[in-house]
Amino acid sequence: MTRHLDAEHIGALAGLMGWAEHRGRPAQERADLVAAAWGSGIRNVAELSRIARVSRDTIYADLRARGIDPSQRAEPVSPQQTGGTAAGAVSPDALRVLAKLLGAVAGPEAVAGASDGDMVRVVDSTATLLDLVADLLDPPLDQGPGWTGDDLLPQLVLHGGEVAGHARRTMAARATADDVTRLATWVRTGARYSGRALVVDRADVALRMPDGSTTTVTVTVDDAGATTLTGGGPALSGATTELDQLDLFQALTTLADVVGRHLDPSAHVARRRDDVPGVPPVRQRLLPSNDDRA
Repeated sequence: MTRHLDAEHIGALAGLMGWAEHRGRPAQERADLVAAAWGSGIRNVAELSRIARVSRDTIYADLRARGIDPSQRAEPVSPQQTGGTAAGAVSPDALRVLAKLLGAVAGPEAVAGASDGDMVRVVDSTATLLDLVADLLDPPLDQGPGWTGDDLLPQLVLHGGEVAGHARRTMAARATADDVTRLATWVRTGARYSGRALVVDRADVALRMPDGSTTTVTVTVDDAGATTLTGGGPALSGATTELDQLDLFQALTTLADVVGRHLDPSAHVARRRDDVPGVPPVRQRLLPSNDDRA
């Protein structure tokens, strides 16, 4: 029988690997994670032993302590037997393991040698983001100052924006101007169809220049989804690129979302029930059967 990795299985693996990274965790926690991994479909004691970095006898003992008979591989595992530990539940240690895995395939060396560096940077910055979330859930306060929630939350916001920025750079490098305007069009149309979201057609922005003077630029989005940037005087020059278009569109979308939070419900209109034109088709990921006879 071929076993294919799914979210529950990967979560169970990450949780147990995370425990192995911090051997000071209670043995009871390990037993819960072993039971959860067994319940996710990892029914091989030798494999669990390697993942947890403990002996096979310890794995057998953990399973039996949770009322699981290792010889009965087809028997289901109840939530009570895992001590309430759901395979795939958010665990700081599991997140750190996942971050290490991502970093291993998208570290600085991978970026330097990749033909599509921005795509690799999406993965690398996601790894940093996972590490930050893990530190927020379980701050390493023994490492000295700078690890409290007040210290880490601003970093979470900044790195979250970094992931999105690399994603836009990836699209800009691969997409045409028509692709960018198509994206803007269906997002804006979807907002209008909702009956309660706002869209920005134009924004005048006052900017403070490096020398302390001020200038004003105007950002407009036409019905075709094209974003233009005008004004600024002779200090600003150059035509907008696909990346500029995506970044400006994201900024305007964020502005509309913020203002929309304060929109009085009396300004809402009925939601349209017809399909938004131009929306990409719903994606479906087809997974092969676990049954080799299929």
